[in-house]
Amino acid sequence: MDLSQTLPKDDTEISSPDKKQRTLLIVLCVALVLSLVIGWSPLRNLTAMPFDEALNSKMQEVTVVMVATMGIGVALDAIPLGKMDQLAAKLFNLAGYLMIVLGALVAMNILLTLSMLFSFGIIIPGALLFAIWSIVKGNVAHMILAKKLIIFALVFAFAIPASVEYLL
Repeated sequence: MDLSQTLPKDDTEISSPDKKQRTLLIVLCVALVLSLVIGWSPLRNLTAMPFDEALNSKMQEVTVVMVATMGIGVALDAIPLGKMDQLAAKLFNLAGYLMIVLGALVAMNILLTLSMLFSFGIIIPGALLFAIWSIVKGNVAHMILAKKLIIFALVFAFAIPASVEYLL
């Protein structure tokens, strides 16, 4: 009689899918820590640095033209001729459009500064927590949500600097 057949098998060894899950959990935890370090460190401003000078000079140019347009409009409005009021109104409208352009430049500067913080400091860590939760609980819906959030965050983090490069 063979003794190996009568002895119970040792079930303490981790099965292959369990090893994969543990390895994936470790990788996700390391990615979570790295994304938090990237998102909340001063390195996140590296994407905004090349564009700071260009955006600031564009904002200064638009501000100067807007103020000059408003100043000329006020000066023309003070002249007591009938046609000057119409010209001053058109200049005030132009100054309003320049104000919209200035607001868009300020919004672009804010988005450029905060895109890495939101992506790597908030969205990706949340998505990685969803992924860890889905592995622990075996919920596939959380893993799908985590994948979509990570893709969204990466597109958001890199599309903003790319669009600024295209516009400038």
